[in-house]
Amino acid sequence: MISLIPKAGIQISIIILLFILTLIIASQRLSASIPQIKGWTGPSKGQNKAPVAPTPIAAEDIFIISNFTAGVPKPPGSNYTRALVVPRLRQERVDWINELDDIKKEIYVVDDPNSLPRIPKNKGREAMVYLTYLIDNYDNLPEIMIFMHAHREAWHHEEPLNRDAAEMVKRLSLERVVRNGFVNLRCDWTPGCPGWIHPHTTQENSEKPEEASVLKGWTDIFPSIPIPGVIGGQCCAEFALSRERAQAVPREHLIYYRDWLLRTNLVDYYSGRVWEYLWHIIFTGQYVYCPAERVCFCDGYGLCFDDDQPFLELKKLGNILYGLRLELDHWRKKEQEVASAKKERNFTALAKMEVPKMSRKQQVEQEIRQKGAIFNELKNAAFARGQDPRVRARIAGRPWKEGDGF
Repeated sequence: MISLIPKAGIQISIIILLFILTLIIASQRLSASIPQIKGWTGPSKGQNKAPVAPTPIAAEDIFIISNFTAGVPKPPGSNYTRALVVPRLRQERVDWINELDDIKKEIYVVDDPNSLPRIPKNKGREAMVYLTYLIDNYDNLPEIMIFMHAHREAWHHEEPLNRDAAEMVKRLSLERVVRNGFVNLRCDWTPGCPGWIHPHTTQENSEKPEEASVLKGWTDIFPSIPIPGVIGGQCCAEFALSRERAQAVPREHLIYYRDWLLRTNLVDYYSGRVWEYLWHIIFTGQYVYCPAERVCFCDGYGLCFDDDQPFLELKKLGNILYGLRLELDHWRKKEQEVASAKKERNFTALAKMEVPKMSRKQQVEQEIRQKGAIFNELKNAAFARGQDPRVRARIAGRPWKEGDGF
């Protein structure tokens, strides 16, 4: 076969190839000698050097801020930028959030590592999400942030608000959030107030098994701060923050708190519960923070009573109604189980089932109608009363002048 390339051409090609290989090897050696910065993808526009990582904060440098100042609401009729921060599991439905207008939805799917926004690790329950949101958005926070769980209905939601998360968000007074800085979305003192956690106790309490974990958490997080004798605040880790109050806590502190969640050997249940009783301390500087229930309902949601007697009557009726509805749900479930077993002709299962007591079921339904009518009458009158900003101010014990609004 006759070669189409002269021998001289072959030699030149080999020389060029060797030269290119030499350049590649030199480039790789140079690259290997340069320290690589994790998470940095190169300078952005107008940036010529890598960002400096935040200096880790030592445990002894952590302090609890207590010199918060009250915020001043905008003039009546003004709008506020808001965000709703919610952790959820993939199988949890959060359709109720779509009912809320004019609020940014920040939904963290904690068991999906590919979802956005993202958390560093699914650990510490809602505390990991809340802290991550504040850290990642620290310099661009909205004026109001509402931190809630994914479930729409829950036992710890308030009966006068239909135990409905969406209604709680809709009725929440943004002015109260601005004034107070931190507002627990639960008003009822049970559980949590006035003195729920006693970190020094040596006796285990089945009603609050997290008590010992709070002691461990406190000594880990605040080793140089004396352990308080009592900690109290409404449960259950759902609250609202103003931007000013959130930014009053240094971002480095928030990072430190999240680092504790990442490294603690407490199981999720307990590390999350530790933070349930720390939020009010971090954002109010008070070990016991228990606003009066009647004030909380009135100034917070517009459900106003002039004195305790009708308010306590409403609370009592609400608790009774909740118990009756649970009982009614029980009997309805039994009805469905019996009907299903009959349809499948599963006589063995039928013999073991609790047969619904129709007379009791009808009695429960009647009680719900009767007590519900009284409850709704009291509730509707209270909401009507709360439409007057002067009433809210008077019950809350704060000054008010014409034009102040809520």
